[in-house]
Amino acid sequence: MSKKYKGKTCAYCGDAVSDTADHVFAREFFLESDRDQLPKAPACESCNRRKADLEHYATALLPFGDRHAAAASNLTTMVPKRLQKNAPLRREIAEGMRQVMTREGASRSPSLVIPVDTARIADLFRLIARGLVWCEFKTVLASDTVVELTWLNAALARHFEDEIFAPHGDYVVTRRLGNDTVVYQGLQTSDCDQASVWRIAMYGGLWFAAEAGGPDAIASTIGVFTRPRLAPRAEPSGT
Repeated sequence: MSKKYKGKTCAYCGDAVSDTADHVFAREFFLESDRDQLPKAPACESCNRRKADLEHYATALLPFGDRHAAAASNLTTMVPKRLQKNAPLRREIAEGMRQVMTREGASRSPSLVIPVDTARIADLFRLIARGLVWCEFKTVLASDTVVELTWLNAALARHFEDEIFAPHGDYVVTRRLGNDTVVYQGLQTSDCDQASVWRIAMYGGLWFAAEAGGPDAIASTIGVFTRPRLAPRAEPSGT
């Protein structure tokens, strides 16, 4: 392993010393032919293990949102092998799978949906954002830096584009990985290296739908904010 990654501060917890290099986006998200030049970050053993557990879950489920050729191929060639080794998850998918009517623009069509633990997906993408901050800006987020995730429906996606990225176009990092299997954009503030914003699309944009349904409940990309934790306000001292 390159000295670039070992013996550094772990990009994920911002505290422990790194033992290894970690692919910020797991190689298993990509077809074998699309795994070149994937970003890496230094990781400690504990964070690497925790992130791997979340990746095992995500790489078995997210390809079901096959709006991209890589997801469809991944779903037919690699996901069955993963599910074969995970009987509880295989059973959870089979029992929760159902067909619903979805709307994209003016058209409505039947879609097959599966249950997803969005809390676990969110935990993974918070770690991914920490890794991207290190890869793109060589900044280690402190252990107490706040990492907030939001699911971007159509309105929020427009807000991200019009109000955040477009006005700062010269400073926005845009990367397309594995024939657009993953596309992300990032922006770090100039006055605080702990503050950044990210927009991440997997497999051409996955659909995450709330139980309530409706067009406003559909999110296809993920937004992440990082910011320093605000210090508690000091109470005025007595006289």
